[in-house]
Amino acid sequence: MLPASVDLIAFDANGRRTDVAASITGRVTVDGGAWSDLSGDAEHQGNGVYRITLTTTERVSAARWSFDGASSTAGVSVLPAPVAENVITGATIKLVSPYSIKTKRLELVERADYTAGSATGPIRVLVELAGVSVGDEVRFGATLPIGEGTMSIAKTIRATGAVVDVNGDLFAEVELTNEDTDKTPSPHWRWELEHVSGSGDVSPLVIDAEMTLHPSHAEAV
Repeated sequence: MLPASVDLIAFDANGRRTDVAASITGRVTVDGGAWSDLSGDAEHQGNGVYRITLTTTERVSAARWSFDGASSTAGVSVLPAPVAENVITGATIKLVSPYSIKTKRLELVERADYTAGSATGPIRVLVELAGVSVGDEVRFGATLPIGEGTMSIAKTIRATGAVVDVNGDLFAEVELTNEDTDKTPSPHWRWELEHVSGSGDVSPLVIDAEMTLHPSHAEAV
Protein backbone atom coordinates (compact mmCIF):
# COMPACT_ATOMS: atom_id res chain seq x y z
CA MET A 1 0.00 0.00 0.00
CA LEU A 2 1.18 3.52 -0.75
CA PRO A 3 2.40 5.54 2.25
CA ALA A 4 0.19 8.01 4.10
CA SER A 5 2.18 10.99 2.83
CA VAL A 6 5.07 12.04 0.61
CA ASP A 7 7.73 14.65 1.31
CA LEU A 8 9.03 16.85 -1.50
CA ILE A 9 11.96 19.27 -1.62
CA ALA A 10 11.59 22.61 -3.43
CA PHE A 11 14.69 24.53 -4.51
CA ASP A 12 16.00 27.00 -7.06
CA ALA A 13 19.44 28.16 -8.13
CA ASN A 14 19.97 29.85 -4.74
CA GLY A 15 18.98 26.88 -2.54
CA ARG A 16 15.89 25.63 -0.72
CA ARG A 17 12.59 27.53 -1.12
CA THR A 18 10.38 27.84 1.93
CA ASP A 19 7.66 30.04 0.43
CA VAL A 20 6.16 28.06 -2.47
CA ALA A 21 3.65 25.70 -0.80
CA ALA A 22 0.72 26.97 -2.85
CA SER A 23 2.58 26.34 -6.11
CA ILE A 24 3.52 22.70 -5.49
CA THR A 25 1.73 19.70 -6.98
CA GLY A 26 2.66 16.11 -6.17
CA ARG A 27 2.47 13.26 -8.67
CA VAL A 28 2.53 9.48 -8.39
CA THR A 29 2.92 6.52 -10.72
CA VAL A 30 1.81 3.07 -9.58
CA ASP A 31 3.07 -0.26 -10.96
CA GLY A 32 4.54 1.42 -14.02
CA GLY A 33 1.31 3.20 -14.98
CA ALA A 34 0.73 6.79 -16.04
CA TRP A 35 1.56 9.70 -13.76
CA SER A 36 -1.37 11.27 -11.91
CA ASP A 37 -1.61 14.36 -9.71
CA LEU A 38 -2.12 14.03 -5.97
CA SER A 39 -5.11 15.94 -4.64
CA GLY A 40 -3.62 17.07 -1.31
CA ASP A 41 -2.10 20.48 -0.60
CA ALA A 42 1.60 20.83 0.17
CA GLU A 43 2.40 21.82 3.76
CA HIS A 44 5.84 23.21 4.59
CA GLN A 45 7.70 21.09 7.17
CA GLY A 46 10.82 23.27 7.37
CA ASN A 47 14.02 23.72 5.34
CA GLY A 48 12.20 23.61 2.00
CA VAL A 49 10.58 20.22 2.64
CA TYR A 50 6.85 20.00 1.85
CA ARG A 51 4.48 17.19 2.83
CA ILE A 52 1.44 16.07 0.86
CA THR A 53 -0.99 13.73 2.60
CA LEU A 54 -2.53 11.06 0.39
CA THR A 55 -6.27 10.41 0.45
CA THR A 56 -7.71 6.98 1.21
CA THR A 57 -8.48 6.57 -2.49
CA GLU A 58 -4.90 7.38 -3.45
CA ARG A 59 -3.42 4.87 -0.99
CA VAL A 60 -3.90 1.85 -3.25
CA SER A 61 -2.18 -1.51 -2.92
CA ALA A 62 0.78 -1.75 -5.30
CA ALA A 63 4.02 -3.65 -5.82
CA ARG A 64 5.96 -0.50 -6.67
CA TRP A 65 5.41 3.21 -6.99
CA SER A 66 7.28 6.47 -7.46
CA PHE A 67 6.57 10.07 -6.47
CA ASP A 68 7.52 13.28 -8.20
CA GLY A 69 6.50 16.92 -7.96
CA ALA A 70 6.38 20.24 -9.76
CA SER A 71 6.02 23.92 -8.95
CA SER A 72 4.23 26.59 -10.96
CA THR A 73 6.75 29.15 -9.65
CA ALA A 74 9.33 30.01 -12.30
CA GLY A 75 12.79 28.60 -11.61
CA VAL A 76 11.69 26.28 -8.81
CA SER A 77 12.36 22.54 -9.07
CA VAL A 78 10.69 19.87 -6.93
CA LEU A 79 12.08 16.42 -6.10
CA PRO A 80 11.03 13.64 -3.71
CA ALA A 81 12.81 13.88 -0.37
CA PRO A 82 15.01 10.91 0.58
CA VAL A 83 13.26 8.29 2.69
CA ALA A 84 14.62 5.72 5.07
CA GLU A 85 13.23 2.49 3.65
CA ASN A 86 16.03 0.95 1.66
CA VAL A 87 15.11 -2.27 -0.08
CA ILE A 88 14.23 -2.58 -3.75
CA THR A 89 13.22 -5.97 -5.09
CA GLY A 90 13.27 -7.32 -8.62
CA ALA A 91 13.10 -10.63 -10.44
CA THR A 92 16.79 -11.45 -9.95
CA ILE A 93 18.28 -8.40 -8.25
CA LYS A 94 17.82 -6.92 -4.79
CA LEU A 95 19.19 -3.42 -4.53
CA VAL A 96 20.38 -2.39 -1.08
CA SER A 97 21.18 1.31 -1.09
CA PRO A 98 20.34 4.37 1.00
CA TYR A 99 17.18 6.39 0.40
CA SER A 100 15.31 3.92 -1.80
CA ILE A 101 11.66 2.89 -1.87
CA LYS A 102 9.96 -0.15 -3.37
CA THR A 103 10.64 0.77 -6.99
CA LYS A 104 13.53 0.09 -9.31
CA ARG A 105 14.72 3.69 -8.94
CA LEU A 106 18.10 4.22 -7.27
CA GLU A 107 17.94 7.09 -4.78
CA LEU A 108 21.15 9.04 -4.10
CA VAL A 109 21.86 12.43 -2.55
CA GLU A 110 23.93 15.19 -4.10
CA ARG A 111 27.45 15.52 -2.66
CA ALA A 112 27.00 12.50 -0.40
CA ASP A 113 29.58 9.76 0.16
CA TYR A 114 28.63 6.12 -0.46
CA THR A 115 31.76 4.46 0.88
CA ALA A 116 32.68 1.89 3.50
CA GLY A 117 33.58 4.73 5.86
CA SER A 118 30.35 6.71 5.41
CA ALA A 119 27.16 6.43 7.43
CA THR A 120 25.24 5.15 4.41
CA GLY A 121 27.83 2.63 3.22
CA PRO A 122 28.58 1.68 -0.39
CA ILE A 123 26.04 0.84 -3.08
CA ARG A 124 25.42 -2.91 -3.10
CA VAL A 125 23.41 -5.05 -5.52
CA LEU A 126 22.76 -8.68 -4.66
CA VAL A 127 24.03 -10.81 -7.55
CA GLU A 128 22.17 -13.96 -8.58
CA LEU A 129 24.17 -14.69 -11.72
CA ALA A 130 26.07 -17.89 -12.47
CA GLY A 131 29.84 -17.75 -12.79
CA VAL A 132 30.38 -14.79 -10.46
CA SER A 133 33.35 -14.87 -8.09
CA VAL A 134 34.47 -12.72 -5.20
CA GLY A 135 36.84 -10.05 -6.48
CA ASP A 136 35.35 -9.85 -9.99
CA GLU A 137 35.16 -6.29 -11.31
CA VAL A 138 31.82 -4.45 -11.53
CA ARG A 139 31.19 -1.19 -13.39
CA PHE A 140 28.65 1.45 -12.39
CA GLY A 141 27.44 4.14 -14.76
CA ALA A 142 24.79 6.85 -14.49
CA THR A 143 23.78 9.45 -17.08
CA LEU A 144 21.62 12.57 -17.04
CA PRO A 145 20.74 13.70 -20.59
CA ILE A 146 20.48 17.49 -20.96
CA GLY A 147 19.12 19.26 -24.02
CA GLU A 148 17.86 17.79 -27.26
CA GLY A 149 19.14 16.73 -30.67
CA THR A 150 22.73 17.08 -31.75
CA MET A 151 23.37 19.88 -29.24
CA SER A 152 22.53 17.72 -26.25
CA ILE A 153 25.12 17.03 -23.56
CA ALA A 154 25.08 14.56 -20.73
CA LYS A 155 26.29 14.54 -17.16
CA THR A 156 27.74 11.21 -16.07
CA ILE A 157 28.88 9.31 -12.99
CA ARG A 158 31.31 6.43 -13.52
CA ALA A 159 32.86 4.10 -10.94
CA THR A 160 34.26 0.61 -10.66
CA GLY A 161 33.95 -1.82 -7.79
CA ALA A 162 34.12 -5.51 -7.03
CA VAL A 163 32.04 -8.52 -6.07
CA VAL A 164 32.12 -9.07 -2.30
CA ASP A 165 30.84 -11.78 0.03
CA VAL A 166 28.49 -10.52 2.76
CA ASN A 167 27.32 -13.25 5.11
CA GLY A 168 27.40 -15.83 2.33
CA ASP A 169 25.68 -13.70 -0.33
CA LEU A 170 27.52 -12.16 -3.29
CA PHE A 171 27.06 -8.44 -3.84
CA ALA A 172 28.29 -6.09 -6.55
CA GLU A 173 29.75 -3.29 -4.42
CA VAL A 174 30.58 0.18 -5.71
CA GLU A 175 31.79 3.19 -3.73
CA LEU A 176 30.93 6.75 -4.76
CA THR A 177 32.55 9.81 -3.19
CA ASN A 178 31.03 13.25 -2.72
CA GLU A 179 32.99 14.32 -5.81
CA ASP A 180 31.24 11.60 -7.84
CA THR A 181 27.80 12.75 -6.65
CA ASP A 182 28.52 16.48 -7.04
CA LYS A 183 26.24 16.60 -10.07
CA THR A 184 22.92 18.19 -11.06
CA PRO A 185 20.03 17.00 -8.86
CA SER A 186 17.28 15.49 -10.97
CA PRO A 187 14.77 12.61 -10.99
CA HIS A 188 15.71 11.82 -14.60
CA TRP A 189 19.05 10.09 -14.20
CA ARG A 190 19.46 6.58 -15.66
CA TRP A 191 21.88 4.01 -14.29
CA GLU A 192 23.34 0.61 -15.10
CA LEU A 193 25.66 -1.96 -13.58
CA GLU A 194 27.87 -4.54 -15.30
CA HIS A 195 29.81 -7.57 -14.10
CA VAL A 196 33.20 -8.37 -15.64
CA SER A 197 34.37 -11.96 -15.26
CA GLY A 198 37.94 -13.04 -14.75
CA SER A 199 38.16 -13.84 -18.47
CA GLY A 200 36.87 -10.37 -19.42
CA ASP A 201 33.31 -11.31 -20.34
CA VAL A 202 30.81 -8.53 -19.54
CA SER A 203 27.30 -9.29 -18.25
CA PRO A 204 24.62 -6.72 -17.32
CA LEU A 205 23.32 -6.70 -13.76
CA VAL A 206 21.13 -3.59 -14.05
CA ILE A 207 20.08 -2.14 -17.42
CA ASP A 208 18.87 1.44 -18.01
CA ALA A 209 17.11 1.83 -14.66
CA GLU A 210 15.71 5.03 -13.15
CA MET A 211 17.73 7.07 -10.67
CA THR A 212 17.08 10.21 -8.65
CA LEU A 213 19.88 12.44 -7.40
CA HIS A 214 18.32 14.43 -4.57
CA PRO A 215 19.54 17.89 -3.57
CA SER A 216 21.73 17.83 -0.51
CA HIS A 217 20.18 18.42 2.93
CA ALA A 218 23.25 20.52 3.64
CA GLU A 219 22.12 23.27 1.26
CA ALA A 220 21.36 26.57 2.91
CA VAL A 221 17.77 27.78 3.06
